[in-house]
Order: sequence, then C-alpha cells, then structure tokens
Amino acid sequence: MSNIIESTEAILKTLGGKENISSATHCSTRLKVVLKDESKIDLEALKKVSGVQQVVNSEGQCQIVLDTASAEYYDEFVKQSNINDQATADKNSSEGLTHDKKKKSFKDIGNAVLQYIAAAITPALPVFVVAGIFKMLATLLGPGNFGILTDTNNFYRLCNLVSDAGFYYLPFFVAYGASKKLKYDPVLPMIMVAIMLAPSMVSMVTAGEAFDVYGIPMTLINYQQAVLPILIIVWAMTYVEKFVNKIVPDSLKSIGVPVLTIAVMLPLGLCLLGPVCNIVMGWMGSGVLWMTQNVGVPTIVIVAVLWPILAMFGAHIPMMVALLPTWLEMGYDAIISPASLANSVAGFGVALGYAIRAKKKEEREFGWSVVLPYVTNVAGAFTYGIFLRDKRAFAYTLIGSGVGAAVMGIIGAKVTLFTGVGLIFLGFLRFGEYAIQGAIGLLAAFGSAFALSLIFGFGERSKEDLIKVKR
Repeated sequence: MSNIIESTEAILKTLGGKENISSATHCSTRLKVVLKDESKIDLEALKKVSGVQQVVNSEGQCQIVLDTASAEYYDEFVKQSNINDQATADKNSSEGLTHDKKKKSFKDIGNAVLQYIAAAITPALPVFVVAGIFKMLATLLGPGNFGILTDTNNFYRLCNLVSDAGFYYLPFFVAYGASKKLKYDPVLPMIMVAIMLAPSMVSMVTAGEAFDVYGIPMTLINYQQAVLPILIIVWAMTYVEKFVNKIVPDSLKSIGVPVLTIAVMLPLGLCLLGPVCNIVMGWMGSGVLWMTQNVGVPTIVIVAVLWPILAMFGAHIPMMVALLPTWLEMGYDAIISPASLANSVAGFGVALGYAIRAKKKEEREFGWSVVLPYVTNVAGAFTYGIFLRDKRAFAYTLIGSGVGAAVMGIIGAKVTLFTGVGLIFLGFLRFGEYAIQGAIGLLAAFGSAFALSLIFGFGERSKEDLIKVKR
C-alpha cells in the first residue's frame, strides 16, 4: 500500500497538483483524469513513475495505464486530490461541459461530449452486469436452451424479474450518472425520469392516446431503456435550473426553483428533446438493421479490426451506449458486440502466443504476467505492453479479429446478452441461443491469432524497453 501512496503522490505532482484536477474515473487498469490545464502535465516524468506502464492523452483525458488493478490507485488519488470536495466547491463554476465560458473548438466539444457519455454510463455498469448475468442464467437454463427450468419455475421468473427491472429502470441510473458528471443534484433529473416511466405514461403510450403539454402535442414514446434522451434532458436541465435560479427570489427558491425547473422541462423534454432523440435513434436503428441485413460480413470485419483503436481513444463506449436501445429493441446485436468479442479473444491468443514464443526469458515472463489478468478480461497490460509495442503482435491481433468476425458474420452469430461474463473463455455465453455460432467464431479468432503467434513469432525488444514496460 505504501508503494501505491508514493506513486499516487508522484502521479498527482506530475499532473500539476490537485488544483489542476477537474475530475477522475477509472476502469480495470487505467486511471482517467481530466485536467483543467493540460499544459501543466510533465509527461516524461509521469511515464517514469513507479507503477505507471503507459500514458495516453486522448479525447481530453489523460489515461494512465497502471501495473495493477486501478481501483486502489483511484481511491488513493481521490483521497489525495480531494476531488469530491473540489466537485462540491466547483458545482456552480465554469468548469465542465455545462457552463464553460471559454471559446471551444469542434474537437474540444467532441471531447467533452465523449467524456460526458462515458462518465454518465460508468455508474450504471453494475446494472448491466447484474441484469445481464441473471438474463444469461434464464436464457441458458430456460426452455429455449438446456430446458432445466420451465416458464413457471420461480427461479426462472426471478432471473427474468431482475433482468427486466435493471433494463426497464436503466434511465434512472443514467440520470444519476449524468448528474454526477455535470456536478448537478440528481433529484430533479430522477423526478423527470419518473414522469417519463410512470405507469400512467406507459399506459397512455401503449394505448396510443393523444396527449399534450400546455397545449403542445406530445409525441408518444416509450422511454423504457432510454439512454440518449436522458443524457440530453439532464444536460438541458442544468441550464434551465441555472436560469430559473436567477429569476426566483431568495425567499422562494426552495419551492420555486424545483417546481419551475420541472414545469419548463416537461414540454422541453417530452415535446422536443425526447422526440428529436427518438428520431435520431430511429435513424441509427434503421442504419444498423440495414447494415446487418445488406452488408453483414464486411461491416463486422471492419468493426473488429478497428475496435482496439476505438477502445484506446474511448470512442467505443459512446458507440455502444448510443446503440444499446436499438439492440435491446431488436433483441440482438449482429455487428458491434460480436466484433468486440472477436477482438478480445484474438488479443488473448496473441498474449498467450507471446508468453510461449517470445525470444527472451524476460519477454516470456512478461507475457505470462499479461495472460493471467487477461483471463478475467483485464487487457490493459496487453494493449500497452504488447499490442502497441510489437508490430507482429499488432498484425496478428487484427488478423485474428477479422477472421473471427468474418466467421461470425457468415454463420449468423448474434449477441443477445449485453453484459460481461467475467472470464475471457466464457464470452460465448453472451450469444445466448446463438452460443454455438458464437463459440465457433470466437475459436476462429483465438485460433488464427494464436497460430500466427506460434508460427511467425515476435520481434526482439531491447532490455531497456522491456524494463520500462514491466515497471
């Protein structure tokens, strides 16, 4: 623990100190920090900090790849940087996506949008995991597959109940995450979500009953499982409340601000923002369906080959978030999810091949240190320690990804469970009733990448480079 404390102190210092930290999140192997002034980063010193494997500046984030699980580093980083206290102090400041008064370029805006989407979804990830795992159990053990459980079995019904609840009320968790990212009290956004998911609203939409808000016709939309509309509505609500807060007298703020904010958001959200988002999602859904039916194999191959690049720049999360409602409505994903799984197992094949076939003992030892966490889908060490540092590993991974994706496209493998399953070799379970097709495609991805690694081997790396990666 003392090493983590010392390393975190050094990381914070090279980032310009706690005063330069805007926000921070983390994934399994990376600490992701948004800075107020990127010019204050001492990049070379940061790369030399003990425990830091690699540093990537992308999409407005400084992503620090660590040599162990990032959760401990993140907890210590939050403690040392006082991010939570700072977030409270900065709630109404000009920092962040909502109230930045500085002139921004299109790139800055794009980066801010990507950060917003990714940060808003992160708190909801446990929902995807829980709902997805229970759905997986119901699918595999239910009458459609092994037939161990019947439709009337209580455990089968319980699994479906947990899954349905998680995805049905997903907008609540998205609203919470979006509010947290925008440093905004989540209560009003969650009230808005409650209105959109209220039984009377759902009944009205299902029955097709005409309804208006202050005389403005409301488009009848089912907001169950909605993601994009909630992200837009929460963002807009921060501006609405800021305006309302200026015009309401101090003596009436406790009542006037929340009431007027919701009163304004009702027509804005239900008659404008929600319908516009619904149209956009309809276009996206039609596009995905068209590509699935008419393009198919070339599309999934292209996505699989490009996937590691998208993931490194954080663009994969917004893509999956935007398409999730379409997948849930269709009941499957035949392109993005299969492609990402193909890339994942191809990378594992290369990592295993590197551990066996690398030229030097030190390289093989490093390979095995990468393989072990990769079994649990922790692939950061592989990405930055092997994939990006060895041209052959890079090529084998992309070839394996493309082969696996092509096989999946040809035999019609479709992902029906939109959550992780923990271990790399259990990825086929996400294909549900298409598990056999999925397993065949994943074996093709792994086998081709692994075979290329064993047959052609890898490049030789300098001792200094290897020490730098292992540190």
